[in-house]
Amino acid sequence: MPNAELKPSIRLALIALLLMPEKEITDPMLYERFRVRVAKAGRDVLGAAGLVEVVRRNAKGEVTKAGGTYFHQLTPEGRRHARALLAEPAPADAKGSVADVRLLYAIGKLLDRVIRDYGLDEERVFHPEDAGEPRPAVPVQQADGVEAEIMAAYANLSRQHGDLVSLVRLRGALSHVDRADLDKALKLLDRRRSIQLEPDPNRKALTPEVRTAALSIGGEDMHFITVGHR
Repeated sequence: MPNAELKPSIRLALIALLLMPEKEITDPMLYERFRVRVAKAGRDVLGAAGLVEVVRRNAKGEVTKAGGTYFHQLTPEGRRHARALLAEPAPADAKGSVADVRLLYAIGKLLDRVIRDYGLDEERVFHPEDAGEPRPAVPVQQADGVEAEIMAAYANLSRQHGDLVSLVRLRGALSHVDRADLDKALKLLDRRRSIQLEPDPNRKALTPEVRTAALSIGGEDMHFITVGHR
């Protein structure tokens, strides 16, 4: 689902979920921090589009079909949508102060450009309070040579298993490896499903550096590497 089809309130909810450090987030948590709510209609849209996984939990934390509290968690696709929103202009139909809305979207666009231009780790940008936590080791099964170097570089560049790491940063960390050899190893690991290569959904904001670092698979340019899922 293109972001343009989402109502302003739903777009704000996606951005708010992106900025929350907790894995599963309730409406009260969103409202307390950002004065944002996910109404039933928005929850249904996000769930149907595969952008947010919604579960109900009772007081014991057990999943239930009735009663309890709704918990929201961004899916990998939802995270990509939320990141793409940072680079978009303020929606014309947004409610509230026009100046406030346009200013916030301008700040988001600036943040998006800084993250891209400097190849920053988004998790450390959005959740700096978690930066000091140890990273789980990334398995290096069935990998040697360049493949092992890729897995080791990913472990060093990511905060945790499942993070998206740009190919710009990966290539920078493995600049001593011939590009043809690196691309061959990346494609092999992707076919084995040892890694996943992902495209950047916001193609209009791609910098020349990002385009140059991209790896074409099946006619589609890939810009990120991840190991496992969020």
